[in-house]
Amino acid sequence: RVGVGESVLGDLVTDAMREAVKADVAFTDLGGIRSNIRAGVITAREVFAAVPLYNRIVYYDMTGSFLKWVLEWRVKGMRQGAYVSGVKIVYSRSLPDLSRITLLTVGGKPWDPDSVYRVATTDYIAAGNIGLEILTQIEPQYVHATDVLVKDAMVQYIEHHSPLERDLEGRFLRDDKAPY
Repeated sequence: RVGVGESVLGDLVTDAMREAVKADVAFTDLGGIRSNIRAGVITAREVFAAVPLYNRIVYYDMTGSFLKWVLEWRVKGMRQGAYVSGVKIVYSRSLPDLSRITLLTVGGKPWDPDSVYRVATTDYIAAGNIGLEILTQIEPQYVHATDVLVKDAMVQYIEHHSPLERDLEGRFLRDDKAPY
């Protein structure tokens, strides 16, 4: 779970969230994962220890331009980003706040500001936490609450995809050399 912007466990959590609601993109905060999961057989108890909170998955119908704006808020100031699935992000701290993302792809394709993406996160984040008060301003018809707990999505994902062979994928990268 250790990692700024990406970790193997963070990737697993967001992949599970994305799959559970058939989203294009999923993200969660770095603090929502509370313990590691050891190599070997994974038990439900270990999953529940890793994500002990009762966060439910919420998804949005979100334009690409708004998605980029949300992600820019996660690298504003000294923020450390987010765990993500379905996107690749490269950002530079040498650029001004809210214009730091130099590369964004969704589903392996260039990000499209005019496309509408299904974007999953947690109800905790949707309530405006982790500096994303902007999510509370989205019109209700574009916000979809579910009864799916993140921990249940993880258990289901692990059951469907075992054995898991995971490694870092370069989903959220910092590059301060120069803008692309």
